[in-house]
Amino acid sequence: MVDEMELVAGLRAAEPLPDAAFEQARTRLRETMGPARHRPRRPTWAIWSTAGLGIAAAAVAVALVVSPAAPPSSPAASPGQNTPLIQLAAAITAHPTPLPGDATLVLRTQVNAQGQSTGGGADLYTDSGAYYYAPAESGLPEQIAEHDDIGGGGFARELAAARYAVHGDLTIARQRMAIAMLDPQQPKLTWRQRVAQLKAIARAKHLKIPIPVHPPTAAQRAATMDNEIWENSLDALQAGAGQPEVRAGVLRLLSTLKEVTVHSADVNGEATLTLTATAPALPPDYQETLTINGTTGVPIGFAGGVPGHRPDTTSSYRVSRVTVAAILAGRF
Repeated sequence: MVDEMELVAGLRAAEPLPDAAFEQARTRLRETMGPARHRPRRPTWAIWSTAGLGIAAAAVAVALVVSPAAPPSSPAASPGQNTPLIQLAAAITAHPTPLPGDATLVLRTQVNAQGQSTGGGADLYTDSGAYYYAPAESGLPEQIAEHDDIGGGGFARELAAARYAVHGDLTIARQRMAIAMLDPQQPKLTWRQRVAQLKAIARAKHLKIPIPVHPPTAAQRAATMDNEIWENSLDALQAGAGQPEVRAGVLRLLSTLKEVTVHSADVNGEATLTLTATAPALPPDYQETLTINGTTGVPIGFAGGVPGHRPDTTSSYRVSRVTVAAILAGRF
């Protein structure tokens, strides 16, 4: 029997639930997934109450709305749709400035609409693909010593998709990024097989979760695929913040998303680009913004919430290149 969480990750084609049900489930899932909750994903769509939803219910609900395990062959938007992103990607590729070290350290702070801390921590991404997390930088040496790599190979696949996107076919790059967080070792089941298994889980756990009757439409699949590309690209940009080719590839991938607009600004004498993602890749009346350095593409901050209101969540990033040996020795 496929593990519930793997089944959730694998059922990537279904008729979407109502937005509120989806958001409740997805938020609750991310709050209760154990070690996986430390993955630096944005607290996406966390704008509805999740009271009363158990992890299994959340798992089933999320499984019914995410994108297909084998993305449909849909044409990617041509590069240049977001010209600033293509231009910055080209500049990074033409003049790469690799940083020293063998790992990227990202220190994150995260606050809610009231300015209260809601998480954050220290993320260490090694160039070999391992990922270590601790609530504070001082906790990383123990995680490294215990070989507590909780990336599960997903970040390595995201980084590989980003690197391919620098010079590769963007349609293929989009497909690779969309499924990067799926475990390739898991059994490949049809949509109907996955729905049948989820029905069995719902019955066994006495869950009242809407189960889709029909596979998604082409438009629904396209929107969900764009969502996965946005989500996984932001993961890759954070994990590969110290790697120029990764930043360039992510920018090229994000340039294909019709739901993303780009605004340039000068903040304290520093050029920045703010990328805003909206529906249909995200739910109606919800948006996410990513702010990056306008010269290097290094991520600076993230926010998510209802347009026109104070963001429900705001994160800031401090990125540096380090060596694993130095972090292990406690030299920060």
